[in-house]
Amino acid sequence: MKVQQNEHGTEILLEDEKDLRAYIHPLRQRIMAALERCPQGMSAKQLADTLGIAPSSAGHHLKILEDIGLVVLDRVENIHGFQAKIYKEAIVTVRIGNVPSKGNLQAVLIQEELARRTQRLLEAAKEAGEDEKKEENQVKFSAGVVYCTPEEITGFAKEVARFMQMHTDPAPGKIPFETTFFYYASQMADEALGKKRGDGQNAKKE
Repeated sequence: MKVQQNEHGTEILLEDEKDLRAYIHPLRQRIMAALERCPQGMSAKQLADTLGIAPSSAGHHLKILEDIGLVVLDRVENIHGFQAKIYKEAIVTVRIGNVPSKGNLQAVLIQEELARRTQRLLEAAKEAGEDEKKEENQVKFSAGVVYCTPEEITGFAKEVARFMQMHTDPAPGKIPFETTFFYYASQMADEALGKKRGDGQNAKKE
């Protein structure tokens, strides 16, 4: 693992399979998602209650996430007579290095993350159906193909990242909105799918 600074803030580079597996663990992804939605921070007990797991399990996974720089110990509070460590999500960008199993592990991470976020989107849409008059209750979704230069899409992605970086802290009059943004070159997807079809046809011939 390597920590470095860039124009968007702190970047964590996961350089080996151990760190990558620590990052993509499904329960740890859920823990980070819960912390992302609770900027004031949470204790292991609070996370355990939220996710339906044992406090000891939450504490174990928090320690691993802290070790790779994805959560930070913010403070210690006295809660019901006990000293509770309060953790927050680290405001960092995660980049995956050239790990041999990067492709497969990254695919698993993306599938699980999209499934989790899609489920929350569907729940929000269901709830919004009862009261869509308020702007904040409306669920927005858009997808499509845009034609632009690589520099233009990269510039747009940087603007999105900059906007998100500037709006990570809660403030009076502001409410949280969950967003998902990704892009990829259509040609890359077409080529990958073409290879899969070709491999399948060759396997049938054999």
